[in-house]
Amino acid sequence: MIAILHQYAYTGKGKSIHSSRQMESFKQLVYDKSIKVGGKQRIETTDGYIIPINFRNGLPFISLRPYKDKEWNDLPHVTITADMDWDSIVLDNEMEDNEEWVNSLKDLPILIPDPLFDKVGNYRNTMEISKALMAHKIVEEVIIKDIPSMYFLYKHLIQPRAVDYQKYSHHFIFVPPEVIKQTFEGTTQFYRVSPNPSMKKTFRTPFPACNVHRRAEVVATDTIYSNTPAIDSSIMAAQFFVGVDTLVCNLHPLQLDKQFVNTLQDNINKRGAMSKLISDRAQVEISKKVQDILRHLVIDSWQSEPHQQHQNYAERRYQDVKRLTSKLLDWTGAPISL
Repeated sequence: MIAILHQYAYTGKGKSIHSSRQMESFKQLVYDKSIKVGGKQRIETTDGYIIPINFRNGLPFISLRPYKDKEWNDLPHVTITADMDWDSIVLDNEMEDNEEWVNSLKDLPILIPDPLFDKVGNYRNTMEISKALMAHKIVEEVIIKDIPSMYFLYKHLIQPRAVDYQKYSHHFIFVPPEVIKQTFEGTTQFYRVSPNPSMKKTFRTPFPACNVHRRAEVVATDTIYSNTPAIDSSIMAAQFFVGVDTLVCNLHPLQLDKQFVNTLQDNINKRGAMSKLISDRAQVEISKKVQDILRHLVIDSWQSEPHQQHQNYAERRYQDVKRLTSKLLDWTGAPISL
């Protein structure tokens, strides 16, 4: 397989440092514990591929090599990390700030105090006569296991580099830097420069989010059912999509609930990739396949709370569509069976 690793520091020599936390943020399952201590010692990708991990001198390694031209065309391309800018702060979670964290733990071991040693390992029956304190400089070797750990230790030294908008002025007909800054903020940031030194001719960008039209709008969706089959088929269900700003509505027929992922792709192909998808917590609407599409197309998602249908805008808008449809059938003299 061809592994696509975005947001990596490419030096062209030596070994690459893989961040298991960065992979896990892209929904990959990383088991970086040796089999000898009960681990699985592998990476399970969202596409169903298994990447073995080797342990050497106590450290995990993944065997990588440059691909050949024929392999690029024959082997599957698997995206391991997200193309978006990744910030390790999203994984921060302070357990000590939650006073109830101990009560939320399950299957805690029963600790029996040792009668000979205290909690810090000191022998209880030692008779102390005097204490002497000797101070020595100790040089500690800090082993950075992962990039998030490095950021935690040196976060005061890592700051985003300020963009010099003035140097881009000759590309923007010498407009003020503030205008260039606003242009940068309003421009699609999904493209990245490939770390491959050999340029290849492509007709489609390797980044899925750039291969679809963008729809700068939040879209709400809901599944609707009818007790009357459709005229041209026996379908009695459909997926309803509505734009929150434009109020543009689309209906896609459903034979099975699990076809939601198909209707989502159809709506994206027809109207463009929305900025956010609002839905309820139906399993077909938050399934792994749906999350894969939203993640690769950089689409945010939000689900309404249980029994709070009013939070989903599609619920309210469908009432208007149903009312207007019934009025249209009355005006046109449609059969009462419809």
